[in-house]
Amino acid sequence: MVKPKEAIEILWSKGFFKECKSTKEVEEVSLKDHGTTCSNWGVILKKSKFLRRDKKGWIQKYSSKTKDSNFIFINGVEPWTDRNKKFREFIDRIDGDVIIVDPYYGIGTLHILSQFPKNKKIRFLTSQMGSDEKEESFK
Repeated sequence: MVKPKEAIEILWSKGFFKECKSTKEVEEVSLKDHGTTCSNWGVILKKSKFLRRDKKGWIQKYSSKTKDSNFIFINGVEPWTDRNKKFREFIDRIDGDVIIVDPYYGIGTLHILSQFPKNKKIRFLTSQMGSDEKEESFK
């Protein structure tokens, strides 16, 4: 089961909100695909950074920058699958520079970064070491 906010992020990343969706549609798909329930979907949808309210329902927000850019969103709901299957597919399809934003880093992070071709420009933004990591490993 996925939390409502995470369900919205997954739906957004799959393009579900490219066309207007009613609150009821979001509720039904979230329950069916992710087992997610919520007593007040309207509030959750309103707080979403990815969506805006339209006369017909909820639709993705676009800024001029995101219209012309390609983004791949790996949400971490399925950590092993995201890291070992989806990420490898991503590396094979990538064209251009890479920006990775992940609040935690560790030895596994360095392993994943080493899988990129050496001629790729990679920018990695992080803030703290994962709780399972030891600082001595990075010296």
